[in-house]
This record gives sequence, structure tokens and C-alpha cells, in this order.
Amino acid sequence: AIDLLRNLLNGILLDSVGNLTTTLWSLRLSSNQIE
Repeated sequence: AIDLLRNLLNGILLDSVGNLTTTLWSLRLSSNQIE
């Protein structure tokens, strides 16, 4: 059960980190276009 929880948490963390990086990249790209 611990391994399942650990895998679940790792998946959630990876997903949130990936979403953050993609959001930051899109923001940076849009700001570059404005300039």
C-alpha cells in the first residue's frame, strides 16, 4: 500500500511540476511576443 501511495504522490508531483513548467514557458513566450 505504501508503494502505491508513493507512486500516486510521485505522479501528482510530476504532473503539477510539468504543468507549472509548461505554464511558465507559455507565459515567457507570450511576453517575448509582446516585446
